[in-house]
Amino acid sequence: MRAVVWILSICTVIFWLTYLSKDSIRRYFFANHVLLNVRGEADPAWVHIDWTSDAAGDTITIFEKGRELDVLYEARGSNTFMVYYKGKSIGILEHFKSNAFNPHTYIFELLLQQDSVYLDLTVSGPDATQ
Repeated sequence: MRAVVWILSICTVIFWLTYLSKDSIRRYFFANHVLLNVRGEADPAWVHIDWTSDAAGDTITIFEKGRELDVLYEARGSNTFMVYYKGKSIGILEHFKSNAFNPHTYIFELLLQQDSVYLDLTVSGPDATQ
């Protein structure tokens, strides 16, 4: 009988820990991601991407020095991405999300040729752009 109570107690503790950590677990497995494809004379080490949203009310750096940062950025509504190259703003791109918890992959395309800059955003996920 003691063993049954012990096992039931352990299962209850595991259940509550999992339940209380469900947002962290969801974010670990279903997080937003940023990919950067550069062409031409562009150097990914000089690219800096900030994210903000009407709901968030704060600006978060999500990509810097050629790599995605391990930060949480999710909000329902208009999501705005500010892209900088060598500290200079090269574009502001927006994406509308119907649900903050839907994970998306944001693929930024950057092409630098002489004095021209081409920037594009492709979104993969439930609210993908067509």
